[in-house]
Amino acid sequence: MEQLPDTTSFATTDDLLSLRVEFGEPFDQIHNRFHQLHLAMHGMFRTFVIAQVTMFGAVGLFFGINQLI
Repeated sequence: MEQLPDTTSFATTDDLLSLRVEFGEPFDQIHNRFHQLHLAMHGMFRTFVIAQVTMFGAVGLFFGINQLI
């Protein structure tokens, strides 16, 4: 029995809730930064796809007209 840890060293529910509040704000800030990064990358990807489709359409039109001449 002497080798068992004493019960005062165990974490209680209140201890865990206080840790959650303590670390809540930094994690929210990190989450918001990742969300902003996600939105920025989504916008860049959309712009890239539109540019590629436009470019391939223009090149296809150029070669199509070139074949007619």
